[in-house]
Amino acid sequence: LLYIVSLSTHKGTVATMSKVQDIDQKNAQEEASPPNEVEQGFIDAAKSSNAVDVPLFTPTDWVQVTRGYQTYDPRGECTTGAFESITAFRKKYKAEEFTRKEQPKTALYHNKIWTEYIYPPDKYGHIAIAMKFSEIDIKGLEELGDDEITRLQAQRLAAYSDYKAQLSKESGVQRYKHTIIIDLLGSGMGILAGKKKKMLQRVLAIGSDYYPETVWKIYVVNAPWVFRAAWGIVRAWVHPVTQAKVHVLGNPNECAKRLEAEGVPKEEMPRILKGPCKGKTSYEIVCDMIKLQLETDKATPQENEEDEDNANEVEANDGNSTEAAQQTHRGGRRTPQTTML
Repeated sequence: LLYIVSLSTHKGTVATMSKVQDIDQKNAQEEASPPNEVEQGFIDAAKSSNAVDVPLFTPTDWVQVTRGYQTYDPRGECTTGAFESITAFRKKYKAEEFTRKEQPKTALYHNKIWTEYIYPPDKYGHIAIAMKFSEIDIKGLEELGDDEITRLQAQRLAAYSDYKAQLSKESGVQRYKHTIIIDLLGSGMGILAGKKKKMLQRVLAIGSDYYPETVWKIYVVNAPWVFRAAWGIVRAWVHPVTQAKVHVLGNPNECAKRLEAEGVPKEEMPRILKGPCKGKTSYEIVCDMIKLQLETDKATPQENEEDEDNANEVEANDGNSTEAAQQTHRGGRRTPQTTML
């Protein structure tokens, strides 16, 4: 329980408001906004590090990662360290290929071992990503090598990031967070203990370490009464902003009602919550983003070369930002330009 809560622990501006709707509105406005003066200072400091490869990050990446380390101390050192770590990770695993081609076991991973379901956004623009713990094949995970798990999970997260960026482009509002729905029906408490827990932590840590600050809300449904009782006790010591994010529920209908209040229409209610919307699987999202990226590569080869030249110019100028450089993304991909409120 504490580990699930840790995934959503608030790392943004500390709020004192207790009303969930007020907290949601404030967080949504912050998410859509450009970096403030303080955040820009940390971004500039990170860009000046020789271990940070500026062209590997989108404008949204800079804001997202920087906000993800807002409560760390010392913030500047931790923020720069995060960008250095992410740079090393993206170079080691050739992150630019995640949404350009499938990994050897991409279909197996998403369709057999760990399937997730993606549903339309709420009123703020946050998609919902659902998973059934009973469907996670722990034995299948154990049979994969460390390198395979890292590449497959990172590819999933990269595809989610690109999908949210595409939706942001269409809506004109920056959104890099999403809602998580976790269905514990039939999984038993054993999945959160021992070897099973360690395996889940290993996979989820890839997100928290290299794709931070993505959680908008977490809904745990079909939670055993012991689980709900434990959350009832822990909740009293949790920050109000985290309380607004985490909901441990019994019946899926409770979750459906909350999502409906957050602007999800009944016809788009996730099937995992007994709604009519089938959504898409994580494998479909990965394939969609690969197709989109390859189409972009094919349509704008000259534009991509110009982006790389601009990125090199930025590096030669000690990392000073230019408009052209801000359009450079992970090996030539262009960043969807969105409106920041």
